[in-house]
Amino acid sequence: MTQRSANISQERYLRVYWLLIGYLLVLLLIWGSLDPNPMPTLDFSGSDKFEHAFAYGFLLLWFGQVYKTTRARWRILLSLMILGCVLEIAQGAGGYRYFELTDLLADCMGLLLGRAALALGADRILAQLEDSAGPWVAERSSGHNVESTSPGDTRRTRPKPGPDQKRR
Repeated sequence: MTQRSANISQERYLRVYWLLIGYLLVLLLIWGSLDPNPMPTLDFSGSDKFEHAFAYGFLLLWFGQVYKTTRARWRILLSLMILGCVLEIAQGAGGYRYFELTDLLADCMGLLLGRAALALGADRILAQLEDSAGPWVAERSSGHNVESTSPGDTRRTRPKPGPDQKRR
């Protein structure tokens, strides 16, 4: 296995986890938006709007690191904007929470801030975590032991023999 194929394998291995975490965060957002007993909020004026902006901006920043093309990032932004609209309408229809246009504006502000953060270089956070995981992730994604003599150097070695196999 070449260094390039080891890196691709590592990226695919971690991408599954990044997406899983991201979709769990979306489910948490949906639950938190529709739960009749909302979670406790921060205690300052406008904290509700801050929480909306933070949640949507964070989700865009998260998925924008997994999907790196400009087109994909705009699609994510639009999808999250639609999700915010649908959740606000559902809150208004539920009878126990209210539709608030200012919440939608806060969602959009968070999305714009998240998009700006991606454009300014914040799209390397997950990649830096991947780089720091290095050989540990490469070993798990390839199923082989990996030696590392320097940062970024991962070489495939033979699998360790099982208990019923002889060493050669």
